[in-house]
Amino acid sequence: MKHVAIIGGGITGLTVAYLLEQQKQEHPDELDYQLIEKEERLGGKVITENVDGFIIEGGPDSFISRKPEVMKISEQLGISANVMGTNTTHRGSYVLSDNQIHQLPDGVALLMPFKIMDFARNPIISWRGKFRALGDLFIPARPNQQDESLASFINRRLGNEMLEKLIGPLVGGIHSNNPNSMSLQATFPRFLEMEREHRSIILAILHMKRAMKKRMKQVNPASTNRKPPFLTFQHGMTELTSALEKALSPDSIHTGTAVARIEKGEQTPYRIFLQNGEEINADAVVVTAGANIATKLLNGIDEELAQLLGKIPFTSSAAISLGYRKADLPQLPLGYGITIPVREQRNISAITFSSLKWDHRVPNDDYMLLRIFIGGYANPELVQRDNEHILDIIKMELNDILGITADPVVQRIYRWVQGRPQYELGHLDCVHQIEARLQDHPGLYVAGSSFYGAGLSDCIASAVRGTNTILKELGIESNN
Repeated sequence: MKHVAIIGGGITGLTVAYLLEQQKQEHPDELDYQLIEKEERLGGKVITENVDGFIIEGGPDSFISRKPEVMKISEQLGISANVMGTNTTHRGSYVLSDNQIHQLPDGVALLMPFKIMDFARNPIISWRGKFRALGDLFIPARPNQQDESLASFINRRLGNEMLEKLIGPLVGGIHSNNPNSMSLQATFPRFLEMEREHRSIILAILHMKRAMKKRMKQVNPASTNRKPPFLTFQHGMTELTSALEKALSPDSIHTGTAVARIEKGEQTPYRIFLQNGEEINADAVVVTAGANIATKLLNGIDEELAQLLGKIPFTSSAAISLGYRKADLPQLPLGYGITIPVREQRNISAITFSSLKWDHRVPNDDYMLLRIFIGGYANPELVQRDNEHILDIIKMELNDILGITADPVVQRIYRWVQGRPQYELGHLDCVHQIEARLQDHPGLYVAGSSFYGAGLSDCIASAVRGTNTILKELGIESNN
């Protein structure tokens, strides 16, 4: 029988364990696994709390519908009926520009205004900035496909104002990444495809619009099968992680157990040393913890591999949820939220109106739930402040931006210290070097948000690749 150890019980580790559990049920004498998580709970950054009827997310609040991985595993787990899209009553988002709240151009897709005329009428970008953006129609495509920063790409094609006022704030909300150093290949490869295939970003958008209209003519306009861009679960994202946990063998789960290091073994290929003094022998190991943790665990196996993992930088962020009585609030913009550019020199980077974005997030219509983000590449040090200081900063800025003076009836702070991988220039080259080093260590695999995407679907896809690779190296035919 082959033994697999999974290090880390976030969405990636849970998915690996789930896939191995399915394999184990079909071939009980062929395979066994152990999931090792240092915290007492499983789920990693996926954490949902029900506080007096407020459904509060500590980590991701949704997943992307165009990536099929989350829906596929939800169907297997029998929870797909609980998936729901964003509330369409108050569609749209806003951006803070020169201390004024402006609605983003309608139909923003791929971080680009999908409806050209709405963009032309929108006051966020000056007319000078709009004419500069039109220069994209005449700028030739870059002849080579070397990695480029997002800031370099947007400046080259659309101009600095588009970067600072539109693209930059949206990127900050999604990746907490500095546009001046983030890898375009690793984060938004579609931009490169658009330039390569159509020479111009604007021409690419027009092509996409024509293709969409053609598809719409081929389907019933009244069809309910079309999904919104973002989906979630009715009772929060832990519906997914809880379902995965319930599908596992309880005796294969070890929580509250931290790994000190991993070394090559004598009886089996790998030997795992736990901080409580216990040791585990394994034929294969899947490390799903962040690269900043994996670098320490694997130094005893391969120093060069550990150094490569250590090259992937991380930053800190925090999500703060505040629940209010509507009667205590001023009139707020009706939409999904507000992104805040770095140029505004604010301490907060985004505000989400959670109870407008999603149904079933507040006890009843008398309440409203807001979610505020701090940290990221611009202000990571704020995450280390104490709760009182963080709440004082947020309340001051909510007052200044939205006129909110009331005290919340519910408040929660979730810190993710050194928890956000930064996909900087050369990121994919580094990942490829890591994969090359792993070839020297059959049965060892690293997976998760540090490599090919930080979204839930990306992590699940990483788990599937890792599981199939490990099973192949163990000589076991995968049924995934």
